[in-house]
Amino acid sequence: MVQSSLPLSVANTTTTTRSKPPTRPIPFPLRIQTITPSPLLAQQPWLADLTRMINDSFAKPATTDIKFSADRLHTNTQLIEELGEKASTVVAFDESSSLSTGGLTEGETPTNYIVGTASIKDWVDDGLWLPVPPQALSSSSSLPLGDTGAPFICPGDLEISIVAVRPGVEYRKRGIAEKLVRECEQEAIRRMKQDVQSHQNQEQRDGGPLRIRLMVKVVKEMNGPYWLNRGFEIIGQRFCPTGMWGANIDFTLWAMVKVLIVQNLKNDD
Repeated sequence: MVQSSLPLSVANTTTTTRSKPPTRPIPFPLRIQTITPSPLLAQQPWLADLTRMINDSFAKPATTDIKFSADRLHTNTQLIEELGEKASTVVAFDESSSLSTGGLTEGETPTNYIVGTASIKDWVDDGLWLPVPPQALSSSSSLPLGDTGAPFICPGDLEISIVAVRPGVEYRKRGIAEKLVRECEQEAIRRMKQDVQSHQNQEQRDGGPLRIRLMVKVVKEMNGPYWLNRGFEIIGQRFCPTGMWGANIDFTLWAMVKVLIVQNLKNDD
């Protein structure tokens, strides 16, 4: 199913969103589509373009402190394989691009110009996270390497995964990623709403508030502050050596959570 954006509201969250840095306006008409389930991506003529855009985005992060030389995706089907059968993928298109709207000769067909993507899938944890020292949560310095406690599992429901925006000043810091993440949050609410309607959860049947633990795995040095500014909290960490994923330096991977609390879904039409 390919669907357009649908307005769904979040009543509140258990975290307090920090002050966000200002974003510049998007200088082109943006179209957002959600592909559900993700295996339908295989039917899209722009799947190869999506793979290239994701690899370009990860190869050219906004920060200059860390670089990854390895491609994020090695095949066009790897994204589908990683996400699983029940995932949803949100894709943003620049509709003003000459690749999609102009310069066509007779017999040619438009090519969608992809500028961003994000996906939402079931959260699966390997239980290898380490605790985060309280003093590290308010510090911008690197966390110390080494064991800080016994590994544990971070509980979660759904994960926002593979968030990527095309490199370039016309696309970065324009709020595109935020729009994609917001659509993923709405998709999470859609899924839980379906659970309410099918009476799969006792708390939901009783009309209680619905809590969704929305997870994300973040390279701290690349975009940790971005997710902190959007209401996600650090609940686990792991230390990754130089060379992992082609990284040029040691880096820290964070597990982060944002708890969505949605009221009165039982009677929502």
